[in-house]
Amino acid sequence: MELFKENDATLKALEARPTGAGPGGPTPEFNEEAVSPEEQSIYDQFVLRAKEQLTKSPEAAIDSMNRKNMPVYESVGRTGLMLAEEIAGAAKARGTEISADIMFHGGQEIVEMLMELGDSAGIFPFKQDSKEYDEAMTMAFYHGVQTAGNAALQGEGGAAMTEEAGNILAREIAGEEERGEVAPGFWEGLKGQVATKV
Repeated sequence: MELFKENDATLKALEARPTGAGPGGPTPEFNEEAVSPEEQSIYDQFVLRAKEQLTKSPEAAIDSMNRKNMPVYESVGRTGLMLAEEIAGAAKARGTEISADIMFHGGQEIVEMLMELGDSAGIFPFKQDSKEYDEAMTMAFYHGVQTAGNAALQGEGGAAMTEEAGNILAREIAGEEERGEVAPGFWEGLKGQVATKV
């Protein structure tokens, strides 16, 4: 935790971050009565595991994101996906399946944590309160989703899993555009940019 000794404020913010608080506030799907207590608990544990790992040993994530030969969104997206898959794999080994919905919304929180971590380490060419930061965070998440979807297509039951993730993403995109969080057509343009990189 050497990097955090120089920036205790970021470490405290990461440790104090409530579960269920993704970009733009609480993740709606995990704060409604429609979500079962069991699913809420699995989601909370998923996010807590990510927070614990990044708090205890941030160096591996920082090294993974600190790639001068790739865009920030790509390095953050792939790092987030690796962390999410590692947590899901450990949960599965203990007999707990992580749903695509939990991976999707938990992945949003992981990307946000990684962006905060990278910013505190000074490895990004922009600062947290900037348009570039917000765009990189959005693109990093989308890159992770697309990469996971492409990989899932190759596996058993991949088509059904990818369709489910696609439906979740479509609902999320529609909500963001409806709330005015992104400009109309932003995601369509983003898809084209990311597709050429994956």
